[in-house]
Amino acid sequence: ERLETPAPAPPPSSAPTSLFSPQILAPKVEENRAPRLITIRLRPSGDAERDRRRLQNIYFILHSVPGKDRFQFQIFEGGKGHLIDFPNDNTHITPEMLSRLQKLTGEQNWQIEDILPL
Repeated sequence: ERLETPAPAPPPSSAPTSLFSPQILAPKVEENRAPRLITIRLRPSGDAERDRRRLQNIYFILHSVPGKDRFQFQIFEGGKGHLIDFPNDNTHITPEMLSRLQKLTGEQNWQIEDILPL
């Protein structure tokens, strides 16, 4: 008499059972740290249109990653410095963002500091 063994059960699926799994819907948890302020220092290149595009690109990079950090521009022109603050815009300072900024500005033209509570 011959005994047949049942086929092994397939391994349990590692795929989520729902498209709305908690991992997908969970908000991104930001680091538990004080907000920071990044100040981007800019000097004119002599080409006003190029400077305008560079300013727009920098703003886009900073604005494209929302977070609890803030940013401002310090522009030096004609022997004077102008500080442009964006109190209603936020960003999230990351190494990737700083790398993108460095490619655009050609060097490290920023300062990062903690925003301390009053």
